[in-house]
Amino acid sequence: MPRLTIPPSMSPEVSQAHTILGNRARTTIIRFIAINGPSSVDEFARELNVRREATYPHRDVLEEAGIISATFRQGGVHNATYWRLHTDKVKALQKVLIDYIDAN
Repeated sequence: MPRLTIPPSMSPEVSQAHTILGNRARTTIIRFIAINGPSSVDEFARELNVRREATYPHRDVLEEAGIISATFRQGGVHNATYWRLHTDKVKALQKVLIDYIDAN
């Protein structure tokens, strides 16, 4: 599928919001954490029905945008990294898209 060009009226903020919220894997990860609380990459992978390595690019985009951040839990055999959601950032991206669509 060809990539669409970015229209001149689309700001970088709108483009970023679309990149994040317009991707099924990323919105599934966001929803999963919203429902289940801090979650591991293994849990994302199970939810998406993919290998854990397939989740890394999505996790990286979400982390870079400040949507999720790492927390660490000790216990068991391994220390584990869990990802927590910043709902304020998600709501801000939602607002950017809504304002763009409503021509505000």
